[in-house]
Amino acid sequence: MELMENGIVTNIRRDGGAIQIDDEWYSSYEGIEIRKAKVNRGDTVSFGWVAKGPFHNIKTAIDINDKGASGESLTPTGTAAGPSKKFGAVRLERDRCIIRQNSLTNAVNYGITKDHAADGIENILATAKRFEAYSSGDADFEKMEKVAHDMLSGTDEE
Repeated sequence: MELMENGIVTNIRRDGGAIQIDDEWYSSYEGIEIRKAKVNRGDTVSFGWVAKGPFHNIKTAIDINDKGASGESLTPTGTAAGPSKKFGAVRLERDRCIIRQNSLTNAVNYGITKDHAADGIENILATAKRFEAYSSGDADFEKMEKVAHDMLSGTDEE
C-alpha cells in the first residue's frame, strides 16, 4: 500500500540515496528520484512511498511544494543533528517550530482572556516571543550570559 509523505527535508544520506523528513529516512533506488527533483535544504516535498520491512522506499516522483528560504544545496552528511552546544537551546528546528506554535496559541489565548485583543498583532507577537524565550530556555541562557559577562568584567550588579 502506497503512503504519502509531505514535509521539510532536513538531511540526506552520504551517498545521496535517501532523504530525512522529521526523524524518518526515505530512500530512492540509487538516489535517482532525489537527484532528479534537485532537492535543497529546507524544501517542502511530497512523494509516495511504501514500507518494505524497516525501510521507506520512495515510489513516485518527488514534488517540491515550497523551495527552502536558503536555497542552499543539501549537503550529504549521513548523520542527524547532534546535541546542541548552547544551554537550553532546542535541539531540532521542528522542536523550535512546535514551541513557537504553542507560544503563539498561548499568547492569543492570553490576549483574549485579558481582553488585550484590541492591542493588535504586534503585542500578541511580543507576548508569544516572551513565552517562546521562557519555554525554550533562551531567557535563562541570556541571564547566564549576562552573569558570566558581569563576572568576567568585574561588575556584579546583582
